Amino acid sequence: MNNVAANKIPYHSPRIFFELPEWENDLNLLEAVRESIAVQRLFGQEALRSQFSPNPQAQQEVSEETLQHILSSGKNKDDIVADRTLSNCLAFNFANVKDAIISPKVAQSRKHVDTLIERKLLALLDSDRPLHVQNSGHFWYPPGSFMGWHTNLRTPGWRLYINYVEQPGKSFFRYRDPDTGKIVTAIDRTWNFRFFRIASEKPLWHAIYSQTDRFSLGYKVSPQPSLIDRLRRKFNRFTRA
Repeated sequence: MNNVAANKIPYHSPRIFFELPEWENDLNLLEAVRESIAVQRLFGQEALRSQFSPNPQAQQEVSEETLQHILSSGKNKDDIVADRTLSNCLAFNFANVKDAIISPKVAQSRKHVDTLIERKLLALLDSDRPLHVQNSGHFWYPPGSFMGWHTNLRTPGWRLYINYVEQPGKSFFRYRDPDTGKIVTAIDRTWNFRFFRIASEKPLWHAIYSQTDRFSLGYKVSPQPSLIDRLRRKFNRFTRA
C-alpha cells in the first residue's frame, strides 16, 4: 500500500490510492471524530434495530469472483444513491438515499471534523485550480454489512474516508488496481485514513466488508466550479424543471 510522504500530492497524480497513517497522530482530529461517532451511534440505534439485517453473503458480495462477473457484464455500479441494494449499511444524511437516517444532530456533530479535514485536505493536494471540499459518505457498518463493488464515476474527484472500527482486523477496504487489475485488500486498523481518486479514465472499483462496528466519514475534493460552470448548471436545472 502507498503511504504518502509530507510532500503534496499532485491533483492528477498517477498514483490514485494512498494510506495516510500519520493523520492518526492528530489527536484533535481523532477526538472530534470520536464525538461525532457517539452522536451517530445514538441517533442510529432505532434504525439499527428496525432497518438493518446482517447479510450472510456479505463476503461473497465483495469477492473477486463477483467483481469479475460485474466486469464481464459491462455494467457500471456507481453508488448507493443510484442503487441502494449495493449496500446494507446504515447511511446518514443522504436526502436522496432510501432509508437514510436524516438527523440535524448528526450533521451538526461532524462540523468540527469537517473544518479540520478541509484544512488538511487543501494542504495535502497540489492543484493549479482552487479546490472545493464537500461532505461525501456518512456510514455505520454493523457486523454483517458490506458495500458492494462500485466506482463512484458519477462524481469524480479525490475521496478521503476516515474509518474507525471497534475490532481491528475484522473489516476491510478492497479495491482493484486500475493499472494492473490486481485486487488489493486493506485490512482495517482501529483508525484508517484512505485517500483515492475517482477518475473516468481509470475507474477504481472498490468495496467494503465488516464483521465489526465500522464508522465512516467521507469527503470529496474537486476543482472549484468556474462562474461559467455554475451558470451552465443553473441553466440545465432550469431547462429540466
